[in-house]
Amino acid sequence: MTANGNRQGPVVVSSDGADHTRGAIRFAVFEAALRNVPVDVVSSAESDVTDRVISSDDLMEGADGYEHDHSPFTQGRSVRTALAVARRQHPRPEVTVAPAVGSVIKDLRDRSSNASMVVLGVHDAGLPNILGSPALAWIVDSGCPVALVPGGWTEQPVHHRIAVGVDGSPTSARAADFATEEAEYRGVPVELFHAWNHDDLVTTVEGRHGGPLTMVRDMERTIAATQAAKARDVHPAAHITSVEITGDPTDALRNVADRVDALVIGRWRHPGVPEWASSRPTARFLSTVRCPLIIVA
Repeated sequence: MTANGNRQGPVVVSSDGADHTRGAIRFAVFEAALRNVPVDVVSSAESDVTDRVISSDDLMEGADGYEHDHSPFTQGRSVRTALAVARRQHPRPEVTVAPAVGSVIKDLRDRSSNASMVVLGVHDAGLPNILGSPALAWIVDSGCPVALVPGGWTEQPVHHRIAVGVDGSPTSARAADFATEEAEYRGVPVELFHAWNHDDLVTTVEGRHGGPLTMVRDMERTIAATQAAKARDVHPAAHITSVEITGDPTDALRNVADRVDALVIGRWRHPGVPEWASSRPTARFLSTVRCPLIIVA
């Protein structure tokens, strides 16, 4: 498995049958179709049946596997509807639905070791809590990208672009590599961005004459361009741009998310905080992000 998951592995999506998982299921089928891999739906709904491979016929409107209450596929109308809608656009991926084995989080962690992506559906209001949870960090640290998808997500692109935040760390380099591959799958440009919010401090401390802080600032201002150049070496056919943003990183994330169809970030770690404690220091501020957010370790 690579740092960005098993490229040939299934897209694993968790569903409890609630409406907010519809977007996650649609996103999982969309991503599986891009990668030509299967979809594994892990369900925690008590009404679920045993493992079952779902064919296109099962998901046709009016078929036993979709609309009728006597269907053998009884995961819940929300999930059946989401799968039916997704499969009309992408009938190729094989879809398997199975109940979670024991703890849902542990099952997802176990499956993530062989998955190309894990997809979770989130309430807008619950996004900060999910981002900062130890459970999410545990899954991300398996090395598999984790996508957090709003319930209302639809496949129709709005901005025809994705973006990835970089900071010069090895984790952000892996995130940039994943984002560039994702952009190539979708046939859209990818923007690498870096935010720096200490210009005023540097000017106040060192003035116009410069010094060590000025050197650090100048290096920071080249991070996105440097990372973009490396990405072009690996992905010469990709359309890659870069931008340096002066301002608060959290505001930068929000603003960039408003103009892209997916936002990729690296798994954040702080030397003073346990490894499992948080996947992102700005988690509590990201409740307004409306596009899928993909975290790469």
